Amino acid sequence: MKNYINRLSILLLCLIPSFNFAQGQALASDVQRILDQLCADPVFARQLNITNPTLLKSFYAMNENQLIWQSPNHPFVKGFIQTARQAYRFGLTPESYHLSYLSMPNSSKIEYDLVCSDAMLNFLKDVSVGKVPHTLSFNVLKYNHAVLDIPMILTSKYVNYSFEEIARDVQPKSSHYQALLKVLGAIQHESYSYPSVVASTLVGNAPLLQKLYFWGLITSPRAVDNPTEQVIKEGVMRFQQLFSLETDGVLNAPTLEKLNADWSLLIKMIQYDLNYIRFLNALDFQQYVQVNIPSASIKLVENNRVTYAGNAVIGKSPTPTPSGMSKINQIVFFPHWYIPHNIATQEMLSSIQKDPLFLSNNGIQVLDNQLNVVDEFSIDWWRVTPQNFPYKLRQTAGSDNSLGMTKFDFENPFSIYIHDTNNKAAFNKSNRAMSHGCIRIENPLALAQRILPSMDVSNWVGIRQNKMDLKPNYTKVVPATPVLLTYLCSGIKNNQLVFFDDVYNKLKDFQLASN
Repeated sequence: MKNYINRLSILLLCLIPSFNFAQGQALASDVQRILDQLCADPVFARQLNITNPTLLKSFYAMNENQLIWQSPNHPFVKGFIQTARQAYRFGLTPESYHLSYLSMPNSSKIEYDLVCSDAMLNFLKDVSVGKVPHTLSFNVLKYNHAVLDIPMILTSKYVNYSFEEIARDVQPKSSHYQALLKVLGAIQHESYSYPSVVASTLVGNAPLLQKLYFWGLITSPRAVDNPTEQVIKEGVMRFQQLFSLETDGVLNAPTLEKLNADWSLLIKMIQYDLNYIRFLNALDFQQYVQVNIPSASIKLVENNRVTYAGNAVIGKSPTPTPSGMSKINQIVFFPHWYIPHNIATQEMLSSIQKDPLFLSNNGIQVLDNQLNVVDEFSIDWWRVTPQNFPYKLRQTAGSDNSLGMTKFDFENPFSIYIHDTNNKAAFNKSNRAMSHGCIRIENPLALAQRILPSMDVSNWVGIRQNKMDLKPNYTKVVPATPVLLTYLCSGIKNNQLVFFDDVYNKLKDFQLASN
């Protein structure tokens, strides 16, 4: 814990030579000057552990720069300290909120007031809009998650409400968020240890019964109550649904792995997802597309209602789909696929060299640097290497194109996009991490129709798709539709909470950031 007293007292002595520390009476102008100094000097603010001087200044401006709390004996402060000590109930860390300092009397009332207000504002900010997730790779959308007026909320409510009531009121209200809080609370209050599953059979497997009971999947945790094998098997199947596993009721390796998982791993996942949901809590878009990477799924939300949903194919681990925020600004019907250089040289060149008809059979054209078509049979492909590959490869438009019939463009630094595919079978697989980073979706024309309501998309495409010489059609999306590529390891499916694998192992080193 930083030495607030020495550092802030030195500042106060410099700014206010006549200030009477013993009485703790400060003029509004004195408080104003201190806050100005904290905002102007971020290094000094960090030394004091004042993490949000701008919020602090706004809060005191709303309160005419008057001291409010001044000591730990203030009833509202007592309530805040009690709530912050149990911050883990909200998926937060008590260490983030100056508790060691605030629990002790302090002769400098102005100092205490500032630090206490900073802690309260930070708690309310963390529990309402959270922090930017560490998995977010880009934000072309420039989405500002901190749009809630936290100083105004605290100012307007601290007289008539407890801090706990205010904190719970500003949290996200979604069923997903509330379900995660419920599981987190159950884990944290669990009295018995969470033993490993040791038996391979269903009946008589006491540790298994204990775990199924914890998740509410059977009515008793005791083997002496003799639940039938069918009851236990159905409980296992519901557990498998909870963790997005194959629902066969068999204690196979993936199921046992989830049953035996350390509580700390699940707690970390829940804390991470709670923060991510808070980060999205201030979304006010009337329409947006959300691709969730761990669940390999996509949906369109319009006026808080899901109007399109489906499975998606995401990037393989070596070529992961990045998490980020942008806007769909264009839909391309009958797109060409300009094959990335690394795919052309590392995956296709050997096939071209072995089969002279590989390019023509796959509708792939060879282009020079000016994008002029080159006769593929005029090239001595055995002289071409990955190091001296001078061409660009382009797959022509059509039903056999790897991008399918539709592509959704959005600005991002990774040259990825959402697109149709000619490999529809992939959507039925449980593991859909199969692409080079782009997102493949099923039924893209249905999504395009929702985004372009004035256009009869299916009919328009149907008329043109049988033409011999298909050309790409570029249709602007006005206004552009926000697209969120999220990395949430849980969700709601059929009104039930479900968990997904951390597909890219991004939560391995996740730590709740302390202020």
